[in-house]
Amino acid sequence: MTFPHLLEEMVAQKGNPSPLLHNITKQQKKIFAIILLLILAAAVILYIIFWQPTIDIQPEPKDAQISIDGHKAIGKIRTTPGVHKIKISASGYIDWEKSIKMSLGSRQTVSPALKKLPVAKTLVAFESQFLVSGRPGMDDLIYLSNSGKTIFATFPNLEKDGKALVTNLTADVFSGVKNLIYSSDRQLAIYQTSQGTTLFDFHRYDLVSQTSSFWNNLIGDIVFSPDSSQVLYYYADPQTGEKSLIKATNGNQNMERVADLREQNLQNPQLVWSADGKKALIVEKDVYIFDIYTKTLSKITDLGNISEATFTPDSQKILYFSRSPDPTASIDTILAIMEQDGKNKKDLGVRTSLEKMVITKDSQRAYADTGEGLFKINLITGEKLALTYDGKISAQNLVLSSDEKKLYLTEDKTCYIMELEIATKEESY
Repeated sequence: MTFPHLLEEMVAQKGNPSPLLHNITKQQKKIFAIILLLILAAAVILYIIFWQPTIDIQPEPKDAQISIDGHKAIGKIRTTPGVHKIKISASGYIDWEKSIKMSLGSRQTVSPALKKLPVAKTLVAFESQFLVSGRPGMDDLIYLSNSGKTIFATFPNLEKDGKALVTNLTADVFSGVKNLIYSSDRQLAIYQTSQGTTLFDFHRYDLVSQTSSFWNNLIGDIVFSPDSSQVLYYYADPQTGEKSLIKATNGNQNMERVADLREQNLQNPQLVWSADGKKALIVEKDVYIFDIYTKTLSKITDLGNISEATFTPDSQKILYFSRSPDPTASIDTILAIMEQDGKNKKDLGVRTSLEKMVITKDSQRAYADTGEGLFKINLITGEKLALTYDGKISAQNLVLSSDEKKLYLTEDKTCYIMELEIATKEESY
């Protein structure tokens, strides 16, 4: 019986096909099975050759390690339809990661050129303390060096013999400096030693004309006004019991006691003057805000564990650091943010400190050492992205370049520079 006749009889007797099936010989069954297997084999071969998705990965450098969905891979990889995660890594480079959607028969070529890890390069090879951004329009850095005796400026964008140009701004006139505060125009500096507080006048960096004027030994923390014309400081006299907030001209003339702080019983508070000149912070265990014009003082926290605080550069919000010791962490303070009236407090969940952080001019982000590396922090959402760089750094005294493309920092009193154009892995590709 031929195959067509067999089909006709099966259709004619579809209500009871079993007799026909009995008429199929074993030989015919074998032929059917072989044909079916050949069809399946052909389908598999066609799928592999024409329909199975293929990814051709050609990284630079060529010896980079490749993985797909966590499994090592090399060169052309045949995979399955769907989304696949590719990761390419190489020593000294930033990891490249991407998810690719593949469909039947699709072919994709991936040729990523990995970017080299930024390196924190030594900018100043000798001791550097009290690092600040330099003079307006000069794009330099100012710091105390030479065993704490001299203030220098270095120009990262100007080189001599392959090294950043360095010049001294003062003679060797300093000794035992514990605190150094520069005016915003960088024409004055106040330095504090165990002897007391002294004003230093750079006299437009004419070393011959520079002068020092000793004030007294009863001044605690002190800050310049944003325009450098005034100072605000904490004054405590143990003999009389006076504890005051003093405002004066930058030469400590026309002194005015703008607040009596005896009721707050503050011992050595931190002071911060807002960039808009309207408010000041007084910080010791809690945060107080002082209105420069109305001369009113308000307590805006009642936490009892705040170590430091500062205004954002736009003067709109306050960043503060609460003590939260953790034996597994190298930094015992956690960053948080709030409104000027103390409302809408938000814990950003980042362990850092004021000396280990710098804020961008738009007040949206900060770069900080968290004890686990350097991170870029979104001050609005709290999102934290790890900066990618070669080696390990324990950073403090962070300063941003005027274009915010470079980060300056010190580690063990050595000054380093790091490029920020490739800041995080997420933003690198």
